[in-house]
Amino acid sequence: MDEEFDNLVQEYLDWWVETNPIMGTVLGLHQYDHLLPDGSRDAHLRDIEKIKEFRTRTEAIDESKLSPQKRTEREAVLHMMNMGLYMSEVYRQWESKPMGIDILGASLFRLYAREFAPLEERLESITSRIQAMPRFLEESKTMITKPVKLWVEIELESSKRFPMFLEDIMNTGTRVLDAEKLETLKKAVEDAKAAITDYEKWMSESLLPTAIEEHRMGEEMFHKVIELKHLGLSVAEIRELGDKYLDWCKKRLEELAEEIKPGAGVEEVREIVKSDHPENFDQVLEKYRESVAESRRFVQENGMIDIPAGEKLTVIETPEYLRNTIPFAAYMMPGKYDQEQEGIYIVTPVEDKPELLKEHSYAGIVNTSVHEGYPGHHLQLTVSNMNPSLAMVLVHSTETVEGWAHYCEDWMKDKGFDDTPEARFVQTIDILWRAARIIVDVDLHTKKMTMEQAIDFLVDNVGMERPSAVAEVKRYTMYPTYQLCYLIGKHLIVGLKKEIKERMGDKFTDTFFHNTFLGSGSLPVYLTRQTFLYKLQEMGL
Repeated sequence: MDEEFDNLVQEYLDWWVETNPIMGTVLGLHQYDHLLPDGSRDAHLRDIEKIKEFRTRTEAIDESKLSPQKRTEREAVLHMMNMGLYMSEVYRQWESKPMGIDILGASLFRLYAREFAPLEERLESITSRIQAMPRFLEESKTMITKPVKLWVEIELESSKRFPMFLEDIMNTGTRVLDAEKLETLKKAVEDAKAAITDYEKWMSESLLPTAIEEHRMGEEMFHKVIELKHLGLSVAEIRELGDKYLDWCKKRLEELAEEIKPGAGVEEVREIVKSDHPENFDQVLEKYRESVAESRRFVQENGMIDIPAGEKLTVIETPEYLRNTIPFAAYMMPGKYDQEQEGIYIVTPVEDKPELLKEHSYAGIVNTSVHEGYPGHHLQLTVSNMNPSLAMVLVHSTETVEGWAHYCEDWMKDKGFDDTPEARFVQTIDILWRAARIIVDVDLHTKKMTMEQAIDFLVDNVGMERPSAVAEVKRYTMYPTYQLCYLIGKHLIVGLKKEIKERMGDKFTDTFFHNTFLGSGSLPVYLTRQTFLYKLQEMGL
């Protein structure tokens, strides 16, 4: 029966990447790099029906005849399908948020930034995708029947920035392509720019005049999504944890402020710490690269987790079209099937807002690099890629991925990495930020908080610069239940570690816990727990 399940997962994966060739690129299946998907509403509806068919077939597999690991994988695949189908069939954000530019950007950026093949070869694939952009943008218009004003405005802003990315590609092409290929790329870019102009006109003239203001999910759907996540917590309990952590952080900041500058208040010390930053963005970027190297070296020298061979982490500027919704930094994982496991760590320039250099304080850069790099996202997702299970390709649990990276911020400080009062102060601000995210995520999407109130809440409670808070909340509106997963995920991981430690007694080691957790892939925490329990049974514990 294990083989039957694996064959079904393989069939699903084959269908998935053939239907969505961008996902093939993400996974490192590069035979799809020259293609774009069908972006139409009809295609999306067909995909929903196909996923429902696969879900029915997965449910029909008798779990009692599967090995323990395959039972967990079957449940994980069903978990993923149930969540995705609810979001597609009930929430239906795809009818309200134009996604053409986001999808096109994703289709090009990984080809452009990852060095899995010679640049000329990658540029040929990029050219093919740019040639398909007018067709794809036209198809994507059929998706939108209930436009939301804020999301249309966000897409318009991204659209206006996107041609700058195309120009970067063109400039790169002039250095490596022959005259014929360069002319083909140039023509493709010109046609794409014309299609983007038409796309913007459609949004401005057809969508905005009829767009609705309401962008919040609503209480009933929010509660249902939390139920589907299997966090083991109700919305009320999650919200209560947000308040609890917020209060703890504020008290802890007072203690650290007194340690850093006796007699000074939290706000004065916050300004002191945030003002200790590089002079310009070039220096910011260099400091991020240095901190990545330093944290990797620390993890390796202290034997915290085995770092897989053939991995690397590249730090670059955030591309233009993403800067309006990524105010600080983000991470893009390696392709599972790429020989070199290259992660991309993007950092957003301050552009014409020099005050935002404060968001890149020296202490903050180090903490963010632990989160995004080592032993955070990059290491966890690289190790996850090593898991031989095909099912793990389909499963990517937010509370595990974000929870682990957040957990690592504490872990590295506890091990002595950059463990100064100033660094602890910034780290505590980051915990405070994640607590505020819980509160905003819950209250915004259950309609107890407006967007403006959410922005004020981040400015007043986290000390975030207002332009950054605006970009943050814009993103929160588009991904309900995502933001709470940082601190809730960390909370669940700490709870799981405590449970396993109590069960193992003096046989428990941090190395056992961390290697087992990462080796399990990006399973939801409740299923990672099953993996631990199976392993403990094998050990006779």
